[in-house]
Amino acid sequence: MAQENTAVNAMTTMDKLAALKNSIAAHANASADEKIKCFISVGYRHKRAVVYAGVGNTLDTAFKSAQDRALKYIKAEGAEPPWLKADIVVMEKKLFMDDFLSMARWTKKFYFKYGISFDSMYNNAFLQQEVNGGALIKYSIAEKRNENPSTEIAELIGLSRETDSGRNDARINFNNVNHYVRTVRGENPMLSGDDLKEVIIFDTRGYFFDEDQLFEIETEELANHRRKVESLDAPLAKDLITKMSRYLAGTVEESGKFIYGYFACYDKQIATYNVIRHALGTYSMCETYLATKDEALITPIKTSLKYLVDKFAYDVDDMTFIAEFESNSEIKLGALGVAVLAMSKYLEIFGDEKDKYLPIMQRIGNAMLYMQNPATGQFTHVLGHPDLEVIELFRIVYYSGEATFALMCIYAFDKDEKWLKAANKAFDYFIKNNYWKNYDHWIAYAINELTKVSDDDRYFDFGLKNAFSNLNFIEYRITTWATFLELLTASNVMIQNIKAAGKDSLLERYDEEQFERVMKIRAERLLNGIFFPEFAMYFKSPETILYGSFVRHHTFRVRNDDVASHLSGYARYLTDILEVDR
Repeated sequence: MAQENTAVNAMTTMDKLAALKNSIAAHANASADEKIKCFISVGYRHKRAVVYAGVGNTLDTAFKSAQDRALKYIKAEGAEPPWLKADIVVMEKKLFMDDFLSMARWTKKFYFKYGISFDSMYNNAFLQQEVNGGALIKYSIAEKRNENPSTEIAELIGLSRETDSGRNDARINFNNVNHYVRTVRGENPMLSGDDLKEVIIFDTRGYFFDEDQLFEIETEELANHRRKVESLDAPLAKDLITKMSRYLAGTVEESGKFIYGYFACYDKQIATYNVIRHALGTYSMCETYLATKDEALITPIKTSLKYLVDKFAYDVDDMTFIAEFESNSEIKLGALGVAVLAMSKYLEIFGDEKDKYLPIMQRIGNAMLYMQNPATGQFTHVLGHPDLEVIELFRIVYYSGEATFALMCIYAFDKDEKWLKAANKAFDYFIKNNYWKNYDHWIAYAINELTKVSDDDRYFDFGLKNAFSNLNFIEYRITTWATFLELLTASNVMIQNIKAAGKDSLLERYDEEQFERVMKIRAERLLNGIFFPEFAMYFKSPETILYGSFVRHHTFRVRNDDVASHLSGYARYLTDILEVDR
């Protein structure tokens, strides 16, 4: 990380403010007019950061204006803040309201990258982190528009424009703005859009203290809410997955049930539950433990797996199904598959419990065979509980890959040919129906297991299509989409296996340099979906979401499977790409 300064001894708040002022001074002349505009954000773990703006003819006067009010707030709190941040305005542009709303409409939802001010003296100004964290822009679904944004608006949007942009109507949510200013800043404004004809948008350069470490804030538009990272190296990757896995472990209740997730803007728990994502959480904690050996994960791993079996397992004859009892009593193929994967990964850690979990894995394997057409290899995706009637032949493409990978994991333990035969049949179906178009990371995992025991080049050929045929889409997709890194790291293992087997000719059609570049891009882009403290502090309950991962365009949703996919991708990137021994 771009660490500007590290203090050996604890720094006082005044020390930190002085260092922040010194850091932003280099950008002071970049302001758009004679006035200097800066902000100081004061962050505590239990509530949103409070932001103070300062405007002056010099940096000294502008910074002092913000600092005096920040210090008064800190004194009232009676505790030194763990987080302090300073920003200075380096670009501002006044837009008519219609142009501003056009820009918001054509920017992907919650990817708005500018601060906004309703007046030239920044009395009512909000950093872009506040705009997004406080949901100050309201989006609603609109019909797809045929017109394009103006050249000026397109330039302002930049890379944040994506194919699903322009489908939203957007407006400033003055109810949220007034609520935010009242509850966070302690002021009582009556802001309204009735007479507001213009809005100022602005960009900043910022620096942030995380306790006693000073970081520069990234300027790249998709990452301008977080610290700058010079290189995603092994120490940083291990530190991140340790923190993220502890976040996930912290959502496991004493019973073994996960707190399913939060809508971070409002600190609202997600009310539903999903057994597939429960199993993914357990699976990813196991993968992380294998990479970090962090003993803080052991109890959450054990209790969450026990809860999975005790709560959701349903026996019929020699089969065990995993049923969604709490919702619609469905049996999803994906739940069976990921339950096996969680147990399989668990046994890599706790091999002495093989007698306990392998029989359950085998019974679930029998249930997956029950859900597979033995002639075609196609899986049925959803059955009813308890009568096992077919509800949906197909629901989500990933279910079949999860099941196939799970069958190969059972085979790795007991060498029963029926699992291998079923996996072969599944791949016959995948190949016949061009499943490589789905860029499925689960199928990539399954290929690596299948090619350990099969010399059929069809599997390698299919796996190469699965990885390479979608590289352009994967490279340029602005969303974090964590499973992309899983796909690429799993496919990298396959590429190395192809070379080890002396089958380099299979790779001749493919651009390995592009593959390696895209894998690095996706690993770095995942950083944009992590709640580092410098971003989390602008949300309602920072301590609740800290080092969780979010889906930005889903109202900054944090869900256990979002975190799980980040962890699985980074754990494999750490051990397989950065080559850190497990």
